Amino acid sequence: MMSTTLVDRGRPFHWCSDWLGLVLLAFGLRLTAALVTDSFHHPQVYEYENLARAMLDGRGFTFRHLGITYHSYAPPLYAWLCAMIYSAGGTVVAVLVVQMLVSVGHVVLVQVLAERLFQRRGAGLIAGLLMALHPGLIIYASTKAHPLTFDALFFTLVLWQFWRLRDQPSFGRAAVTGAVIGLGVLSRATIGVLLPLGCLWLLATSARQDWPKLFARCVAVGVCAVAIVAPWTIRNTLIHRQFVPMVTVDSEVFWRGNNPA
Repeated sequence: MMSTTLVDRGRPFHWCSDWLGLVLLAFGLRLTAALVTDSFHHPQVYEYENLARAMLDGRGFTFRHLGITYHSYAPPLYAWLCAMIYSAGGTVVAVLVVQMLVSVGHVVLVQVLAERLFQRRGAGLIAGLLMALHPGLIIYASTKAHPLTFDALFFTLVLWQFWRLRDQPSFGRAAVTGAVIGLGVLSRATIGVLLPLGCLWLLATSARQDWPKLFARCVAVGVCAVAIVAPWTIRNTLIHRQFVPMVTVDSEVFWRGNNPA
């Protein structure tokens, strides 16, 4: 039976039978999904697989699509991760295992956030259980070589970092928050929206006399995020001879999302 005991927001995270049981449940469900769908032998792969193989073959970050060789077809982080795993002797199976472990870590993070937000242990367990049982998160982590598992984690990580920054607005935490946002943008560009929203939330939930200090921290967050993303943007701009922040398929993606056919 889940306890609804009040907890201290600043209390450090400790393992217990409830948390460990939920972790085992989350991993067990993801492993079962992989075995039932035979994804270890027949995983569903996307353009990120081709991008990773192209880098390992010496063709750079390129992808052939509709007769065109794209140099900025997708955000790079996931393809980089796949290339690192393959260069170490791993296969798509290793990528799926990493995704399952990351997905389980996401479950734990949501547990911690919910527990501290509501200051009740039961709230954390319920939130973690919902994450562990979420069918979409299970399928994407266990059967598809796709960055959604990491995208979802980065959204939650950014929220967690802003929460920590509000509790202790140090430049160190601001730098970590910016780094997480920058890495998240390299996985999914829309994560960048959380930078201004998070900074506005910091100001809105703080006393007016603290605004100058928090504004300086927000600037630090932005600088660190831009520093992480800038090399990729500079690379794109040099290749395409025009400013390309992330990818060159925005118009195609917009068409896919709105095509009635």
